[in-house]
Amino acid sequence: MTYVISQTETTDQWYAVTEFTIPDFSYTTDMRVRSLLRSQLKSIGVKQTEPFYEFMIGENEDDYIEVLAVTVYVAIEEPVETDLDIEYVREEAGQTIIRIEADDFVDVHAGLAEWMHDNDCVADGDIRRVLVENETRYVFDCPVRKAED
Repeated sequence: MTYVISQTETTDQWYAVTEFTIPDFSYTTDMRVRSLLRSQLKSIGVKQTEPFYEFMIGENEDDYIEVLAVTVYVAIEEPVETDLDIEYVREEAGQTIIRIEADDFVDVHAGLAEWMHDNDCVADGDIRRVLVENETRYVFDCPVRKAED
C-alpha cells in the first residue's frame, strides 16, 4: 500500500455546486465536468479561490443504471446570482478533514478505514473525490469526527 494521509480543518468556504450524469469515473470525464463548471462560473463572473479546490461526490441511485450521478463542488470567493443550474453552499469552519493521496484506488478506502480505526474516528459526511491535474494520483477528502463510545 502506497498512500499518505494528512489532517486539516475546514475554513468558512463558499462552493458553487451542480449535478451531472456521467458515463463513468475516469480522469478524462472528471476534467471535462470540472472544465464545464469552471467556464460557466467564469461566464457569470464568479471567481474561484486560489489554490483551486474542486471535488465531486458520487451518488448511489437505483434510477441510474448506465450512467453515474455526481455532484461537483468548486470553491469560490463569493456567490453571484445566476439563472444557470448552479447552487451555492457554504461550508462552516471547524470540520476535521482527512485527505488520502494514493497510487492505487484500492488503497483509498483501506487507508481511510485504517486511519479512522487508529485515531478513534468515524466518517462524518460524504467522501470527496478531489479533482487534481495528476491522473496517476487518487486524492480523496473525508470529513471525520471522534467516535462515540
